[in-house]
Amino acid sequence: MSSRLTILVFFCISLVSSTAYSNEPVTTFPKYEFPQLVGNKATTESNKGKVVVLNFWFTNCPPCISEIKNLNLLVSEYKGKNVRFIAPTFDSKELVTTFLKKYPFNYEIVGFGQNDPSVYFQDKKIIFPTHIVLDTNGRLIYRANSEADLPALRQAINHAL
Repeated sequence: MSSRLTILVFFCISLVSSTAYSNEPVTTFPKYEFPQLVGNKATTESNKGKVVVLNFWFTNCPPCISEIKNLNLLVSEYKGKNVRFIAPTFDSKELVTTFLKKYPFNYEIVGFGQNDPSVYFQDKKIIFPTHIVLDTNGRLIYRANSEADLPALRQAINHAL
């Protein structure tokens, strides 16, 4: 019985720790240049000194679609602050434009261009959606491979600010 309790406690601790803003070792995020689809081009240089929140997604991803309303609220909460919300996708501009008519998304929508998306996931599996927060020095301080955990995203953003 005590071994089951130990396993349960370990499982609960691992769940809680996976949502903290420091769930990733602080590492420098790879240099990036995401071309404009809807919004401005996003580059490592253009985001120096800003907190960057990335949401890797695509238009036929049900969890990606279901979280958009909450992500839009997050963008509103940080309006006027030193935070840039960017959503890289491999979908075409035409597909994204049609999608946004039905599902308005307030992140800046950018493409991958010539880049292989796996470079941004480093040694992790590519799972959509994936949320990443970069601090003002371009260091990765948060990553979650699931629908947005808004309290954890807020915690990471606030920590980076």
